[in-house]
Amino acid sequence: MSENYNINQTQVEMSIIGVILRYGDKQLSKIVDIIAGDDFVNSWNGHVFNAAMSLYGSGKPVDLITVHEELRETGMLAQAGGEQSLTTAIENVVTATNLVFHAKIVRKAANERRTRLEIIRLKQA
Repeated sequence: MSENYNINQTQVEMSIIGVILRYGDKQLSKIVDIIAGDDFVNSWNGHVFNAAMSLYGSGKPVDLITVHEELRETGMLAQAGGEQSLTTAIENVVTATNLVFHAKIVRKAANERRTRLEIIRLKQA
């Protein structure tokens, strides 16, 4: 069951990344207060999100090209899954309509993971 959960979580995350890369800062602005890079279960999605946030925070445009360049300049392109990962994310976008809902799913899953890890930590202490 957890394998299905992770597959679905990956799909939700890739949808978010794809929307950001395709539609840019207008869509990113809708979720900046909902999720953070470390909320993503897949670290490569977190790296892409962080690159987009870095650009957004600097007032620079956010799109496939600018995020790719930001990742390349910071040496994080490989950790973000490389060029193929970026293009795959953008190619699989169907709509941006559910972006906020998807961001809330990612945040909820991240909070659940953190809670489970804290319980394990406390049991081991």
